[in-house]
Amino acid sequence: MLLVCFKKMSSNCKFRDHDQLYFATLTIVCWVDLFIRNEYRDILINSWEFCQQKKQLELSAWCMMTSHVHMMIGSHQNKLDDIMRDTKKYTSFELKKVPRAYYSGEGLINIILLDPILI
Repeated sequence: MLLVCFKKMSSNCKFRDHDQLYFATLTIVCWVDLFIRNEYRDILINSWEFCQQKKQLELSAWCMMTSHVHMMIGSHQNKLDDIMRDTKKYTSFELKKVPRAYYSGEGLINIILLDPILI
């Protein structure tokens, strides 16, 4: 059985300049090794693909580890706050459907942002 802790996103993790490319890290709350299973990884990748097609997410690079994901992201058409909110919501919803998983709380993924990347 997998126990995943939930937590709301911090109010200080906001995308301030929506025309910039950002380095963002998504962390699983409590650093649970969630992405060791292919079905969990596929849910996040499917979410990204949907956001790239429908919400104009620009995913320049990513690196997925067992408990967190590093990404270089941007969007010139939609707010990154909205895209990441929807990604987190969809991913959490889909993860709840996976057998052998137990969830409690309000959120699954935290976002850590660094300053925009100047190119």
